Amino acid sequence: MKRTTEILAGLTGLGIIISFLVLPFGKLLSVISIVTLTAIAITRLIKEVIKKEPSVIQRLYELTCILWLLVLISRIMFWEIGKPIYYISILMSIGTLTTLISKNERLEIKGIIISSLLIFGGASGWLHSYTFFKYSNIHILTGEDIRAKEHDRYSYYLFLGEKTEEGIIEGEKALQQSIKETGENSQETNYFRNCLEQRKRGNIVY
Repeated sequence: MKRTTEILAGLTGLGIIISFLVLPFGKLLSVISIVTLTAIAITRLIKEVIKKEPSVIQRLYELTCILWLLVLISRIMFWEIGKPIYYISILMSIGTLTTLISKNERLEIKGIIISSLLIFGGASGWLHSYTFFKYSNIHILTGEDIRAKEHDRYSYYLFLGEKTEEGIIEGEKALQQSIKETGENSQETNYFRNCLEQRKRGNIVY
């Protein structure tokens, strides 16, 4: 089972890398891996709680780490359920630390890892979606080979974050790229044009 967990964690990381490089199936791989990994971790924890196994604390620690990885995936994927998972992860981290202390467990490694996840993971909740979109997409980060729909989506998140001027710039880039690729009056170009006009009016659509 430990080997399975390691493989799934590795596949999740690989999926994130592939997704960052904007290659096919990266997001799908990371989603399938993290969902399977979370399900296995929850099942193992429940079984050991029922059996009152001494390794319950280890399972609780593992699940907490996996949940923070799930938080990262949910932010990259822009899932609506990401916020509840974020709060659950904070509560799980506090619960895990409390359990480790109450059981007089060694905190040297587990404590540092959980504390770090709580601090940095908790701080990530204050980051706007446009920040996650930028740093999870190599095209946006480097400014090279950006497709029209990537410019448009970045524009959308910038408007959501009240970065209006930057949002307009990205929206205009989406239009110009779409005109270059599909033509002045193509369905795609008209769609991006309408989205930008709506956003300028305060109706932030995507």
